Amino acid sequence: MKKWYALCSVLLLFSALSFFTVKVNQSHIKRLNVDYQISGSTYVNKSSISKTKLSKRTKQILVVVGNGSHAKIQLWQKKGKKWLKKMATNGHVGKYGIGKTHEGAMKTPYGAYKLTFAFGTSNPGTKLPFRNITPNSWWVEDSNDPNYNTWQEGGSFNKPSEHLIDYPVQYKYGIVINYNSKRVPWKGSGFFVHVSNGGYTAGCVSLSRSKMNYLMRTIKPGAYILNINNVNQLKRF
Repeated sequence: MKKWYALCSVLLLFSALSFFTVKVNQSHIKRLNVDYQISGSTYVNKSSISKTKLSKRTKQILVVVGNGSHAKIQLWQKKGKKWLKKMATNGHVGKYGIGKTHEGAMKTPYGAYKLTFAFGTSNPGTKLPFRNITPNSWWVEDSNDPNYNTWQEGGSFNKPSEHLIDYPVQYKYGIVINYNSKRVPWKGSGFFVHVSNGGYTAGCVSLSRSKMNYLMRTIKPGAYILNINNVNQLKRF
């Protein structure tokens, strides 16, 4: 009988140790998962923003971290010597993500670009220069046109030029990304931040109407957009 009690005691002790080991391992795994989420490819903090060269040239940076056609979007603003996160949301980029692009590639241009002027069918109170869309408003995307990659008013322009008023959802609010400012044919044209229609874009950055309304009212002249694929790429800018 004593041997039986001794055996039971050993078994109970072994079970207790096994349970404790499992709990410790689970706790360790959970901690690793948290650490991974914190250091993952979409996490941006004020320290990483303040260390960029870009932070010395502007007081507002719209950071877009792509993951396929999806993106994490954050607006950072400098107040005094500190960078503050003013907005964080989900959004979309080009069908084939962020990268080197050209006309028709359906990729959002990688890199940092100025946000030059706002446009749309209504103005919620933007601080940027604003252009109102009319029935004759076009963004010229025909590489053979001398007005390539510019806003023009006219009857019609060759494909793939965009007749802006044909997109009342997306272009309710829009902000121009100053990509290919030298207007090099075939390099790419018509990249904007605009209202999402719920899916990928042809190369623009899109987010909800309410968040876009906020950006329209908050973005100031001199602001930049930074399109990257992971946080480690911040150090390049």
